[in-house]
Amino acid sequence: MRKYLITPFDVLIFGDGKPFNAGEQHNREGDFFLNPVPFVGAFNKNTNLKTGLRFLSFYDEGKESFLFPVPLDIGFEEDGEIINSFLKKSDKDFISSDELEFFVEFDTDKKMKVGGRYINIQGLKNYLLGKKLDKKDIYDLFGDIIEKEIRTGIEIDRTTRTTKEKMLFFQPFIRFSQNIKFFAEFDKNFAELDEKKDFLTIGGEAKVVNVSTTDKSPAVLFENIKEDLKNKIQETGCFKIILLTPTNYPPKINGAELVAQLIGKPITFSGWYNIYKENNKKSDSFPTRLFKLLPEGSVFYYRLVDENKLDEIFNNHWLKPNFYVHELPYFDKANPIGFGLTIIGTVKTEGKNE
Repeated sequence: MRKYLITPFDVLIFGDGKPFNAGEQHNREGDFFLNPVPFVGAFNKNTNLKTGLRFLSFYDEGKESFLFPVPLDIGFEEDGEIINSFLKKSDKDFISSDELEFFVEFDTDKKMKVGGRYINIQGLKNYLLGKKLDKKDIYDLFGDIIEKEIRTGIEIDRTTRTTKEKMLFFQPFIRFSQNIKFFAEFDKNFAELDEKKDFLTIGGEAKVVNVSTTDKSPAVLFENIKEDLKNKIQETGCFKIILLTPTNYPPKINGAELVAQLIGKPITFSGWYNIYKENNKKSDSFPTRLFKLLPEGSVFYYRLVDENKLDEIFNNHWLKPNFYVHELPYFDKANPIGFGLTIIGTVKTEGKNE
């Protein structure tokens, strides 16, 4: 496997698959999420290899920390106060579209928000172990990590290489804060890329990014809490799986049963099939169907039915992109491309957190 730090030089744009018709619409909007597809496409295109993406996150080079989406069972009051949650038994007075045994209750009666924030290594470790969180471990997505920058665009007539009339529109680009990079780990080593290239083009409008190899490993940094997590899960009989990248559906977990879930607003997503000739030149492309993705930060709660399966559960879903149901082209069990990356934590039920 090969690990890279990816540094944008300018703004980036990642499409989210929502339909957009220049001329009929003048503002192109999109919600940012950690989408592995542009990274896989960029590396494959520049190396003529087919690879899978095993890990994707932000990286704060200034503080030397990986950054992960804050799980949706952590809330924030208007003053930034962190609100924890716990599982509460469902009863006949609780109305929900999900016929599950528990629902998520927050430790506040005040107005609060969830999502839109990121958490560093130490904060995520504390969260997974059920410990109290510190505000210093939390990043705002917009402000601390990225900013939206609105720019104009116009449709081009490719036959005449001139602009089309009445096709002016506005679209948001992403500008990174200082010291923020992407971290990506791939299945294959790109020997040719490592030797000959320091730059790749990625995302919409093929923006240039710097790529450099690294020996940093998020898995190693979490290794010291795995046994504590397993011991606590065996004591309580419950655990939760947190999405670090989007997925399509929660799969069945051998040895466990789903008892609750907290899912964010679904993401409408589509991509493109590219058809290549024998000389590896693209001959045609067309859009895939639309997918409804469950966003990063979503949390799935399980009861451990068979303790003997706990090691297997960790092996399958501890910092690996395996939490999805097989569905081509993006959710191929034989070739994961980074969707469904997860980590495992402990669960608090019927009571207040520390």
